[in-house]
Amino acid sequence: MHNPVPPDPSQQPPSYFPPPYTPSDVPPPYGAPAPPPYGAPQPYGAPGPYQQFPGYPPPMPSPGPNGLAIGAFVASICGGPVLGTLLGFGLGIAALVQIRRRPQKGSGFAIAALVISSITLVLTIVVATGAVLGELRNRIDGIETVEATELKAGDCISEIDESTTVYDMPVVPCTQSHKAEVYHVFEFPAGAFPGLKAVEDESDERCGTAFEPYDTEENSDLEIYYLYPEDEVGWKLDRSVQCIAAAPVTPRTTSLVK
Repeated sequence: MHNPVPPDPSQQPPSYFPPPYTPSDVPPPYGAPAPPPYGAPQPYGAPGPYQQFPGYPPPMPSPGPNGLAIGAFVASICGGPVLGTLLGFGLGIAALVQIRRRPQKGSGFAIAALVISSITLVLTIVVATGAVLGELRNRIDGIETVEATELKAGDCISEIDESTTVYDMPVVPCTQSHKAEVYHVFEFPAGAFPGLKAVEDESDERCGTAFEPYDTEENSDLEIYYLYPEDEVGWKLDRSVQCIAAAPVTPRTTSLVK
């Protein structure tokens, strides 16, 4: 019987577990190429950055309305018969030229400005022509437009205006047909405006007194009017009062004041 040899402490005991394996230890399937050893570079390269595919260009911004067209439209409405007409025509034509060269909106504003300016121009010509013809007709008929504050005794008036405020009167020779005549003029003394009631009372009294020499049966159809300052502004400009005898029904061809 042999005695067992004692184990050497410097030697490792036998392991009962198989050593770890690597993919290279596994045999490839039949007919397949052997894979590369573990850790070797793969046949496919690492994926790089994604490439950008060319796309459509961004859409162009929508052009706004033409500034000249808007200016022409506003000027043709708010600029008045002279300045508005000139600006409406000038800016409207310039706007249409720009819109034709550039992709802009606003042709409707430009065309509207030209139409409005044309209408305004026609109306202005008609009014101006009427005023000129009326003044020419008055001169032919011997009618002279005189400011109310410039009227003097003996001035005959072709038509009497019964409105509250009178600025001027159509004066004609008294031998022509007329409906009124200034028979007396006086002036208030300098000082502060005494008030409308005081001015009216004084004018009524003094114009009535001045008409007494003309108060005859022949002049029984005449009515008394007087022009006077109505407020402080008119009082500062002129303090005179014009007394007028009017024949609203039957015009006269003779002078009241001899």
